[in-house]
Amino acid sequence: FEQGSTAGVDPGYDAVKMLNNNGMFLGTLTADGQELAIDGRPLPTDQLTIPLHVAVAATGAYTLQMAKLANMGDLRVYLHDKQLGSFTDLAQQPEYAFNLSTVNNTPRFELVFSKQAIDTAAPAALAQQVTLYPSPAKGKAFLELPTSLGNETIAATLLDAMGRTVRTTSLAAEGEATHQVNLEGLRSGIYILQLRTSAGLVAKRLVVE
Repeated sequence: FEQGSTAGVDPGYDAVKMLNNNGMFLGTLTADGQELAIDGRPLPTDQLTIPLHVAVAATGAYTLQMAKLANMGDLRVYLHDKQLGSFTDLAQQPEYAFNLSTVNNTPRFELVFSKQAIDTAAPAALAQQVTLYPSPAKGKAFLELPTSLGNETIAATLLDAMGRTVRTTSLAAEGEATHQVNLEGLRSGIYILQLRTSAGLVAKRLVVE
């Protein structure tokens, strides 16, 4: 953070990100989509969100690491995984492991600088009230929602281990009911069922045989 810088591209404060020959890419994104290697910003008064562009040469498992975090004052720094709906406090957990596909073109990660603490446990607490079974499953699985989530229509997305969407559906508001999840035609492997609710994003792991 530097006085005189803006959210745009400023000579003397920013540097445009150049493409790497190895296919790997990590940079920030401005509001107009400019990719930066160095991104000078004015000190936020409350909260600032900076999208990240992360690209990989091969589909697989990767780790983002915060090498150094200093001079943040009263600012807290979080890594927001929009796919899983999680916030990671980088001061407490400087490394974040994830799977990524080479065909993933949707910005998945954001850096969030906030003077207020973000409840990183909220998605996990909500997920504990949701039951997905059996696991491993074959052909179909069953999803049980708590009463608090049973009175709204919920968008459900099934993702494979590489983060690719393989199936989407809408769960009707049926109170405290059991919903059937169709798994026919899916390859064996690990999947994530992502539920978009008014209380937050819930992600449940499922093994398909």
